[in-house]
Parts: sequence; C-alpha cells; structure tokens
Amino acid sequence: MNSILNSIKKLRYEKNWSQQGLANSVPGLSQPVLSKIENGTRTLKPNSTLAIRIAEALNVSVEDLFNPDLKKQISEEVVTRQELLHLQEEMKNLALKNEYLSQVIVELTQKSQQILVLLSGEPAQPILI
Repeated sequence: MNSILNSIKKLRYEKNWSQQGLANSVPGLSQPVLSKIENGTRTLKPNSTLAIRIAEALNVSVEDLFNPDLKKQISEEVVTRQELLHLQEEMKNLALKNEYLSQVIVELTQKSQQILVLLSGEPAQPILI
C-alpha cells in the first residue's frame, strides 16, 4: 500500500497542488482524509469511488495510481522478451553458418586430397578432421 501513498503525493507535487488543492478537485474528499490516506492511517481501495475520483483528478488510471512502477515493469519485460527473441534468431543464424562452414571444410578437404592425388600421381592418405 506504500506505493499508493507515494504515488498520490508525487503526482500531487507534479501538479503543484497542496493537499487542499487536490481535495478541492475531488468530490467527497477533504484535506484531513487525504492527509490520512497519504500518511497511511486510512486505506484506499482500488475499486472505491474515491480512488477513481482521485485518479481522474490526477489524470492517471487507477492502476497507475496504485502501482506506478507497473508500466515500467511491463516495459522492461517486453524489452527482455524482444531481446530474447532476437538472441534466439541470432543463435539460429550462427548454427546455420556453422553447419555451412563445416560443409565447406569437408569439401575443401576432399578437393585438397584430389589435388594431391593429381600432383603426386599416388593416392593421398585421408586427412582426418
């Protein structure tokens, strides 16, 4: 519940409102009640009419009022998922390149053996990789 206390106070400061200024903007809210909410001596439920009115006055959603870090957390998770998808794609590409390079090495080894046979006139000993 601490986030709601800090959230209301922070949003109120951003608007340069005193407790009385916010209380005047919210029907049914008095400065003493707001003080108790901000000090944690009175609880505010997310689904209450008062919470909805306070959020509207502060121009935020009720979710943002009760969990101001939620958007940041979601944003970080999305970035993390995007990074993981990107890394998975890079790993697939590297695996394909590795497979291709392995094939090229085998082909080059075979060709070098053929060249040795042509140059020496004798069968070349297989090269183990």
